[in-house]
Amino acid sequence: MRLLTYGQRIARARTLAELTQTQLAKQIQVKRETLSRWERDRLIITPPAEEMHRLVARLPELSEAELLLSLGYVLSPLEADDDGMPVFPQRGRERRMRAQTQQLVDTYESLPPALRRVLLAQVLATKALLQESHET
Repeated sequence: MRLLTYGQRIARARTLAELTQTQLAKQIQVKRETLSRWERDRLIITPPAEEMHRLVARLPELSEAELLLSLGYVLSPLEADDDGMPVFPQRGRERRMRAQTQQLVDTYESLPPALRRVLLAQVLATKALLQESHET
């Protein structure tokens, strides 16, 4: 599995947010040229924490921990997810959900209660079948 660079992560998140470099740069209060250098991995120094906070706040697909890891920083996670990737606290905020997870939750919550129960039963039954087949 090829890991994305710092710049690739920012460019991908910006594209998913459907923003141009100019729009994002204005929103996070940096020059467009600075954002362009970040996306091309032309960093001279690690961006200041304040800029990184604004960037992460505007692009939900990013986390500060992922950006720092992509820059080569060694961080000590409190725990790891199922794939062994570090999970970091988000300073009292709930951990950001990926866009796909959020879409799934939004879709589920938009269903009538009776359909929610049916869907939940199907998901739990499928999970049990998959776990059973994995164990044998």
